[in-house]
This record gives sequence, C-alpha cells and structure tokens, in this order.
Amino acid sequence: MKRTDLTILSRISIGLKTINIYWLVITPIIFAILLITLLSYLGEKLFNSGVPESYINFCAVIFLIVMSLSGFAQVIRKEGPGPFGNIIYGFWPIVSGYIIIGLTWSAAIYLIIISI
Repeated sequence: MKRTDLTILSRISIGLKTINIYWLVITPIIFAILLITLLSYLGEKLFNSGVPESYINFCAVIFLIVMSLSGFAQVIRKEGPGPFGNIIYGFWPIVSGYIIIGLTWSAAIYLIIISI
C-alpha cells in the first residue's frame, strides 16, 4: 500500500470511532429500507407482468446484508445504543451485534439457497 492509502484508511478509522454509535447503527437500517424500496420499485417497472421470486429474494438478500452492517458496528466498537439516548458499553452490545449479524446473514444464506 502507498503511504497516502494508509493515511486515508487511518482517517476513515478515526472518523468511524468518533461518530455517534446511534448513527452507525441506525444509518444502515434506514439505507437498507430505502434500498429495498428502490429495488422493489425498479422491479415493478422492469417486469411489467409480475416480479419473479428470484428478484424478490435478491432484493431481500441485499437488504439483509446492508442491515447487518449495524451489527458489525456494534461488535467492532464494543458499544451500542441504549434506552433514552444512553450508550451501552461492554458485553451486551457485542452479543446484540452478533445476534443481528447471525440472523441477517443466516436469512440471506437461506434466501440464496432457495433461489438456486
């Protein structure tokens, strides 16, 4: 890697550590909802007579993978959003992040398998 690449990666890393955990958890979920809405709309326009099940499964897989980013944020930062704007540190946010990752990726793998 070049030296400039390393500094860019370190800036991104520092930036992700300073962002509020609420934004890191909620932003992928909102983005995933907007993305599946857009993909569904495009599917309706692309396939006039009916959207195939494989396309619906593809949209759901993309939705689940993007949504799993919120779990990765919790595991990497070892913190998570708590009630009333509090931030929770330690064991439980990591467990919650792994649960999110496990559920979303297992559902995505299941959808890929049944689509084949």
